[in-house]
Amino acid sequence: MYSVLIVDDEPMIREGLRTLLPWEEHGFEVVDTASNGREALRKHELLRPDLMIVDIRMPGMDGLELIEALREVDAGLHILILSGYADFDYAKKAILSRVDGYLLKPVDEDELEEYLRKLKTTLQEERARSKQADRWEEATKEQRVLAALRGGGDAGDGFGWPSYELVLIRLLAREDIDPIVAAAVRKEWAAAYEPTGKGVLFAAEPYVGLLWKHRLDDAEARDSLLRSLREPCHDRGLDCDAVSGGATSEWDRLESLYERALELMKDRFYHDADELRRFGDAQASSPTDGAEASFAETAADATRDLEDKLYLAVDVGNADAASRLVDEAGRLMREACLPEQTLKTRIVQIVSAVVGKLATNRPELQTVDRRLSVDMLALFREYRYDELLRATKSLFHSLMSATEEQGAEKLVKRVVDLIRRNYHENLKLETIAELFHYNSAYLGKVFKQSTGEYFNTYLDKVRIEQAKALLEQGMKVYQVAEQVGYANVDYFHTKFRKYVGTSPSAYKKKE
Repeated sequence: MYSVLIVDDEPMIREGLRTLLPWEEHGFEVVDTASNGREALRKHELLRPDLMIVDIRMPGMDGLELIEALREVDAGLHILILSGYADFDYAKKAILSRVDGYLLKPVDEDELEEYLRKLKTTLQEERARSKQADRWEEATKEQRVLAALRGGGDAGDGFGWPSYELVLIRLLAREDIDPIVAAAVRKEWAAAYEPTGKGVLFAAEPYVGLLWKHRLDDAEARDSLLRSLREPCHDRGLDCDAVSGGATSEWDRLESLYERALELMKDRFYHDADELRRFGDAQASSPTDGAEASFAETAADATRDLEDKLYLAVDVGNADAASRLVDEAGRLMREACLPEQTLKTRIVQIVSAVVGKLATNRPELQTVDRRLSVDMLALFREYRYDELLRATKSLFHSLMSATEEQGAEKLVKRVVDLIRRNYHENLKLETIAELFHYNSAYLGKVFKQSTGEYFNTYLDKVRIEQAKALLEQGMKVYQVAEQVGYANVDYFHTKFRKYVGTSPSAYKKKE
């Protein structure tokens, strides 16, 4: 069982969450509750729960302050936050505190169960990784490589190869990687390289190391190795990147190659996806400890200006302009050598600011806030710079589509209301479009998409339904035609027969 601590200042919510669902069936146990942030800190120290569900607004120490305090003592703690619609802007700040998600009040049982299902998988993987022993094949060779990387005296004299190329590999996915799947991929690599004497795999968490027998001096050799590394990954829905620290003929220089490869991995986020980067190749500067300060001086003001332009581009629905502005913001931050997490955080801040402004000025967007928050969290799972920008642009495009759809729905509703109130008038699509300041072709298109009928067909059907009611009341046919907006009685006869299947006179007699 994984332990859960619930934190909320409202007793009914605490007890409601405790009894909302059968926690044990999902592999969790509510071990306690807390009514405020300080009590939660004390109980966290005592109970060390696997998961905390935290209200975002509490007196004294609020949810964000509690999360910051918890992160200082338990970086791996999983947290879900509780929030109301009114607290969305406040809750967005928690996205940057590495929470696992948030629940809107009142809590939906299905949504909570879905979070628990994902968290259970994540917790199982974390426990599996912590307990995983060194079970790799070719353990003796691997131990010798690891000893050489540590500079140990038991490293031996190597394998007698003419050269050694040291490669680091990083498994990648947008979701958490199942350790069993990761082990299967590594096993395939080992089966492909070790029996043939091409190389030796070794553990280098969070990477997998590969000591390659042949030099990778030319691009073709690197491309070939990268393809062979990716094949078992793609078969399992994963991806991988690889870098090389270079080659040496001296066994005791492996430690130096390893350090070089680690340095290259720092910049992996920006690498070309189809390139196995090798130390010494032309490359962008790696992020440095002073990168954030540099960004503050050289790029922050520029991205804030782009943030304002992005808001305007999204507000008017200019997808091309929004895409260009996202690319420009990304370029500025890349040139500032921002570390991966810092860049992602800034991207999410930009998205949050744009969404916040739109929600303030476009009330219809309140209904899409929840989905957008999930999409923003997903940006942190992108593992390549180009894909992050692509996902960001897609998010803005989805937002513009949602805005356009909701705007169109409101427009069509107003037109439908106008028809039902004024069906007896000489209504024309062109006239109505002009009144609403729209192009008549566009209005006709969105009307058809929303109602399933062309404007004139919809108007005719409304008129005929009204005509049937008047005929049933005993009115004469020519009077009914005039009452529902048909100046020509013969034309009324034609329309009535088309939609009802009989003449107005026959319909009246039947009634």
